[in-house]
Amino acid sequence: CPLPSFGVNCSTLTGAAKYCPEGTVSPGDCAAGYYCPNPAAARVACTLGDYCGSGTQYASDCPAGSFCPDSTVKISCNTGDYCPNRTTTTSNPCTAGYYCPDATQQIQCSTGTYCPASSSAETDCSAGSYCPYPNTTVSCSSGYYCLTNSTEQTICPPGYYCATTNARPVVCSSGTYCPSGSTSQAACLAGYYCPSFTEQYQCNLTQICQEGSSNWTLCPAGSYCPSTVLQLSCSSGEYCPEGSTSQSSCPAGYYCETSSNRTKCPVGFYCVERSLAAAACPTFATSTAGAAAVT
Repeated sequence: CPLPSFGVNCSTLTGAAKYCPEGTVSPGDCAAGYYCPNPAAARVACTLGDYCGSGTQYASDCPAGSFCPDSTVKISCNTGDYCPNRTTTTSNPCTAGYYCPDATQQIQCSTGTYCPASSSAETDCSAGSYCPYPNTTVSCSSGYYCLTNSTEQTICPPGYYCATTNARPVVCSSGTYCPSGSTSQAACLAGYYCPSFTEQYQCNLTQICQEGSSNWTLCPAGSYCPSTVLQLSCSSGEYCPEGSTSQSSCPAGYYCETSSNRTKCPVGFYCVERSLAAAACPTFATSTAGAAAVT
């Protein structure tokens, strides 16, 4: 009589992937790195980008969020990585200009944000810099300002100054000069006047313009101004009306109690040149108004 047979008919197996090579007494799991769609047929090697663990009936993609350096190994990707289906490499940083909230998604960053490689979230473009593209950040130039989420730098406007590049412009004070792109407020120059923060005009002769002047003024009476930046007091016996560029002697026929005023000599008095007061005529002498001497 023939010996009894204990073999298994692999062609009748269904369900879990099994593999029955020749001489098999009992079916075994399909080995890692292979898939076995039919237990009675030859096993099939998985390709790079597949994941085939032990007992795989059908090959499947290496899943998103993991990478598979070969078809037998599946490793979770790191935070800031992007691993779509069938990733095989160990280094998979999220692309600059994108962010990856998890390793299965890569989302383009919004305008005004900055996303370097391996970003897991959007970051505001920081004040003091501007981001023309989400993958690029540029330091703001001096004389410009860049608020948070700027995509370009803005020149400091006329009438303002920008001491730093990361804050709003500051209004300039009266009597200062702040053209476009100012990093500080500058006092209007001596010899000039600044009716507005963006205008600076040279003073004319007879005018006086000290540093920080918002308007010109005539050289005041009692003083003389040899230049638009120098104001000197008139000497005793001199006469300096408003707008004087030099001092003049108080003329004969007048007296000058102060250098800002001259008064005509009255009748009965006489006034020589540079008189500070009218002098009375001697006895039996007389004079007319404005006389420089007795008659």
